[in-house]
Amino acid sequence: MKIIEEQATSPLVDVLRSLQREEGCLTEAALKALASDRVISLTRLYGIATSYPEFHLEKGHEEIRPLAEPVPLPEFLGGFREEAAAMVRKDGPLTSMWSSKLATLSAYREAGGMEGYAQAASASPEQTLSAITKGGFTRKAKAWLAASSSDEEPVLVANCHNGDPVAGQASSLLKSAPYSILEGLYIGAMATGARRGFIYLDPAESDAAPDLLKKSEEIQRDANINFAVEVFTGPAILVGSDDTVAVAAIEGDRPVPAASAEKMLTRGIWAKPTIIDSAECFAAIARTIASNSQTSNRLYQVGGNVKSPGIYEASTGTYLGELLSEAGAGGHDEVLMGGMSGRFMGAEELNSPLLSFEREDGPRWRTIFVLDEANSSFEAVKAITQYNSRYLCGGCIPCRIGSVRMAEILGTENPDTDILKELAFTLEKTGLCHTGRGAAALVLSSLQT
Repeated sequence: MKIIEEQATSPLVDVLRSLQREEGCLTEAALKALASDRVISLTRLYGIATSYPEFHLEKGHEEIRPLAEPVPLPEFLGGFREEAAAMVRKDGPLTSMWSSKLATLSAYREAGGMEGYAQAASASPEQTLSAITKGGFTRKAKAWLAASSSDEEPVLVANCHNGDPVAGQASSLLKSAPYSILEGLYIGAMATGARRGFIYLDPAESDAAPDLLKKSEEIQRDANINFAVEVFTGPAILVGSDDTVAVAAIEGDRPVPAASAEKMLTRGIWAKPTIIDSAECFAAIARTIASNSQTSNRLYQVGGNVKSPGIYEASTGTYLGELLSEAGAGGHDEVLMGGMSGRFMGAEELNSPLLSFEREDGPRWRTIFVLDEANSSFEAVKAITQYNSRYLCGGCIPCRIGSVRMAEILGTENPDTDILKELAFTLEKTGLCHTGRGAAALVLSSLQT
């Protein structure tokens, strides 16, 4: 087939997308031709295709595909992402270049863009790497150092996948400051010796791919560096932002989390050392190296029962209560932090710095939703657990069985909280990934608040 020949070096999932656009679905003939071309089994190819909600098989195959009924996003969370993304509430290194006027590289330069790249170009790779690992904006200094010291050329990935359906910081950053993310990638390439990089997108932002490629090519020509950036759209699943899922998807495997991300330090994408960091991190690289400074700022998405919803740039040393007060939250409200796999905050935690809630799995843990009187934490967790039981990947047995059983128990008139606690505790301790374990922690926290 012509598409298969033309995309011989493209990621497997991108070829499947092209085939579906051409045929309207994935036909058996197309899958057989692709399996033969890539020298993989047809069974494996069907396994990959059916792991992505966007793919549809031809008539006769789609009808026997086991699919549960769709579950809507909990009603009380509707519009949270869009409402918060509509307003950036603070300026700082991460949001200083947020402007619709910076649509071209020349405009970005005039506003102070590419100064970080110029600084890195005049410094040694070791100096630039030190600035990245000690700059306060990455929690993956170990990965940066390990990849840079390897004999193999590393691969860089800017993880712009939101993962959680209510998280939107990465999407907002992509729309408002794409050149900052790209500049950070190119600086990272100089620091590590990488020759290939990826921007890993949320499916909601897949339309941005052509423009991102165009902008990357502008920088590549302007900077005269041997570093190629590809844009890859990940799967529309709850675990989509997991680093190991990103590697699996780019390599053409089923998008299921791996037990450990440690192997990526030496054997990630194409068995090369792989650095996967957030969109925020790469944007921060560009801005802080330009100003020869450090930052512990992060993007926090605040919404719900607050007077001023939006995306706030705040230091991780800020107390949770301070941020909520600035957003106009009432003092008695319940707070959900971390989205669909987060947890409800107790009153004592309002006096804790935001850093104490930080996890490595990206911006989802920095979504903060304040419930109103009409939505108790227990009612909220019932709706969220129902959603999670449908859309968690089911890659591990604790999650595949435990999430469904928790939803069943919560759906009864008088939930057995003892069994619910036992189930949630087991899943939290034995689940394969942050997302599944977080879904269990959410249930436990609702029983404690």
